[in-house]
Amino acid sequence: MTPLLCRAARAILGWTQTELGDLSGTSLYVVRSFENSDRPPLSANMIKIRNALTAAGTRFVGGSGDCIRGDCIRMEGLSWPARCRGARALLGWTHLDVAKLADVHEITVMRLESEQFTFNRATLIVIRLAFEGAGAVFLEDDGENGPGVGLKRTK
Repeated sequence: MTPLLCRAARAILGWTQTELGDLSGTSLYVVRSFENSDRPPLSANMIKIRNALTAAGTRFVGGSGDCIRGDCIRMEGLSWPARCRGARALLGWTHLDVAKLADVHEITVMRLESEQFTFNRATLIVIRLAFEGAGAVFLEDDGENGPGVGLKRTK
């Protein structure tokens, strides 16, 4: 698991770094240092972090097709807003970045990701196209691990 995948899985779950530290039995410092690539955690802490994320239902699946190998996250019942949070984390984007590229208001992106609103199809399409244009891949349910998100394989 890479720092990028950790950050994306945490975003999919809607967890803060503090929550991941608490749930993994490590600390905010360990999670923050790992996600910022400041220093790799001890192998025991890496296992604890990965176990907390997988216990919550995320699956780190080797890529196939358009995905970079290892940079795909899947989860049973993964909602479209959670997939957007994951894609945004994989791309290192803020809400404002998505809003600018999709030509929607930043509040629209925040509301979508909060899972509190239902949006019209046109809004969802322009947001998806913005992500895909930057290299995000939205994976359909594979019948085994659920739907997911990843990054496009570079040629």
